[in-house]
Amino acid sequence: MTDLRNEYVSMDTAARRLRAACEPLPAATHRFRNAAGSLSAFGHLPEAARAKHTLAEAMKQLAQLGDALHGEWTAEAKALTTIADVLRRTDTALAREAHRKG
Repeated sequence: MTDLRNEYVSMDTAARRLRAACEPLPAATHRFRNAAGSLSAFGHLPEAARAKHTLAEAMKQLAQLGDALHGEWTAEAKALTTIADVLRRTDTALAREAHRKG
């Protein structure tokens, strides 16, 4: 039963850390996405305009990756929490059964 407890405590901790890590991602991605639209430092020369467009597209793709990462980490945290809860309930049931028998 100690092994189950160690597992669910570890999973709970991992889930909390994942949630904490992905919490600031939406705001950061939003700021990054907004910055992609204001690349005025490149000026109005044709070469600069092409570079601005390329950079804006790359920033857009990075922002999309940030959104995807946030979704993936959130789903992983939810799965870890669910698994930890199942292990916690199993551990409780086993301890109750052992106490009843012993």
